[in-house]
Amino acid sequence: MQIIAWRGGIENGNENTIKAIKFSLKWADIIEVDVRMTSDKKLVLSHSPRFENLFIRKHKLSELKKKGEINELYEALDLVTPKKALMIDLKDKGLERFVLNEIRNYKLENIIINSLQKDILFKVRRLNKRIKISVGFGRKAGNLTYIRKVVDKLSPYCLAIFKSNMKVIRFVKSNFKVKTFVWLIKKFDELKNLMDCDGIITPFPMKLSLKLRKK
Repeated sequence: MQIIAWRGGIENGNENTIKAIKFSLKWADIIEVDVRMTSDKKLVLSHSPRFENLFIRKHKLSELKKKGEINELYEALDLVTPKKALMIDLKDKGLERFVLNEIRNYKLENIIINSLQKDILFKVRRLNKRIKISVGFGRKAGNLTYIRKVVDKLSPYCLAIFKSNMKVIRFVKSNFKVKTFVWLIKKFDELKNLMDCDGIITPFPMKLSLKLRKK
């Protein structure tokens, strides 16, 4: 079972920071980060649209850096992709071309584009037929017919499905030859009935990795 470090992990540093990612690389198979864009078109790591109470899309990178620790996407690409896979979660529409341009000189086999917004993923697939895609499904994943349509059209590398959607998880495992990653796993006890999945997305890659080794 693969371990995916959610938001870069949070066991040794703030989420979506290079410090946290460096630590998680020891334990995770895949590092997941969230990406947004500044007003001067810099791609930065952040799950929230705000950084230190400033809207990221309305401020320059230099302004954000005066407020605190914020890292750029290229830093994560430099650190992760020579060794392991980087899953890039696109948080906003309009980032697709910028992100695909940013990753063009890196190992594409070690990059996965993820989003909960299917429109974003359809645009990514139109722009790049080879890039690995991860389709995110939240608490409300939609009906099974819709899921089948999305999988058929996107030909994804994996599906990232919220842990409470057991119906969807079972449907995917039974009907598609695609990796199934389950989120958001915080405790080992949550893995009950999920051991046949291909991976877990967790903010605690070290803790979960050590638990799985003991199993």
